[in-house]
Amino acid sequence: MSTDTVPCSPWAGHAGADELAHWSAVAGSVAAELARDAVERDRAGAAPVAELALLRESGLVNLLIPRAAGGEGGHWETAFAAVRTVARADASIGQILGYHYLNSACITFYGARADQDAWYRPAPRAAGSGRTRSTRWIRTWNWWRTGTGTGSPGPSTSPPGPPRRTG
Repeated sequence: MSTDTVPCSPWAGHAGADELAHWSAVAGSVAAELARDAVERDRAGAAPVAELALLRESGLVNLLIPRAAGGEGGHWETAFAAVRTVARADASIGQILGYHYLNSACITFYGARADQDAWYRPAPRAAGSGRTRSTRWIRTWNWWRTGTGTGSPGPSTSPPGPPRRTG
């Protein structure tokens, strides 16, 4: 494993108007869907399985993942706007999305350059809308990075044991 780190952020500058418009529309659509039953779901305290699937299918979970690794290559400015939009409709799901973005970015911020592709590549695999995304990735990412499921609104969706990285 290499100890070289990335010298600067790939997210410098501002998002383009087309990127902001596209992802704002996507986040708005997701928010509209979430708002329909957010209060009832919150009261029930059920695991947000369908809601995480909605985030995956919309492509929002891939927003900050570099294009070279199969993601959307979006900018933090766009991610912040998406989180605000989703959180207005469902604060818990907005928090999960925000944590996902932060933890995904840790690959770039703290990961050795030589290892980043191996960490990013599993993220965009398998599920809906022409995108690829692991069905367990978003719900295990925070747990995988920290070793705990506490402190977030979705620990009940974390696996019972540590996920195994293969390959």
